[in-house]
Amino acid sequence: MKKTIKRTAVFLSAALLLCIHVMASQPEEEGKEITLYRINSAENALEAVAYMPAETTTSEMAEELVQLFDKKGEDANGNPILPDEVRIASWSVTEEGVLELHFTADYKEMAGTREILVRAGTVKTFMQVPDVTGVSFLIGEDPLMTQRGGEVGVMTGDSFVELFSSDRESYRYDTFTLYFTDKSGENLVPETRRVYYRSSIPKMRVALEQLAKGPIDKGHYPTIPDSTKLNTVILSDKVCYADFDRAFTDQALALEPQIPLYSVVNTLIANTEAEKVEISIAGNAEAKLGDDIELYNYYQWNEDLLNEPREEE
Repeated sequence: MKKTIKRTAVFLSAALLLCIHVMASQPEEEGKEITLYRINSAENALEAVAYMPAETTTSEMAEELVQLFDKKGEDANGNPILPDEVRIASWSVTEEGVLELHFTADYKEMAGTREILVRAGTVKTFMQVPDVTGVSFLIGEDPLMTQRGGEVGVMTGDSFVELFSSDRESYRYDTFTLYFTDKSGENLVPETRRVYYRSSIPKMRVALEQLAKGPIDKGHYPTIPDSTKLNTVILSDKVCYADFDRAFTDQALALEPQIPLYSVVNTLIANTEAEKVEISIAGNAEAKLGDDIELYNYYQWNEDLLNEPREEE
């Protein structure tokens, strides 16, 4: 009996030594490649950049990315997402895994569409940090507020649908409902159109670009100048932010201002998950359409201008 016990002890000791040897010979856990989101040169889209973090733990990787975001110039791995004057002053992670980023006061000076791109790229980047469940923005110690005075709150990567620069060449067909005007110029009329387009381009951008090209159906008339250039269009929390160049207002067609306004609003809502739309001109949300319509508003679906009611889905 004693021999059996001795042999068992010897066997267990040998097995333990073997396990220690195997564990010691294994390489340390390697980092995992992540995606950094940067602003493109035109400052109207995000670019995805592959990046291999040197750190792997939550706190160390978060600190590494904060330092990277605060770099300006060539060492920042592409165009920095933060403007030169904006920095991340401090950060912390709550018990629930929410990463709180405290920005300097200059953050509030960013134009609306640029700020949304910064938010989207920052959140999507930091959501790749291990154990981070959400990202919250603060200006100093105060939570980031929307333009309407509500707290932005905790965000995840799913909080944003935005335009990415891409060279991918896959294409798709989609059906769009565009809203033009009738001969009287007083009503909106729907026009259904099948479009073949690059799959990397968001449907909301395609819809607005098709709207600018004008109608195809007989009896339908354009609502916005065909020279209109769409700078940026972003969907966040069921709000669509569209930024046009100055041709949208400076070369506006001879129509009542509510026609081009709701032509854009209804087209975006019909083709996306948006419930509200805000329009800016060359980054200026306080621009006007005509003499009376301020674009600094959240506009919703307009049924009154339709000569045919929208079918419920």
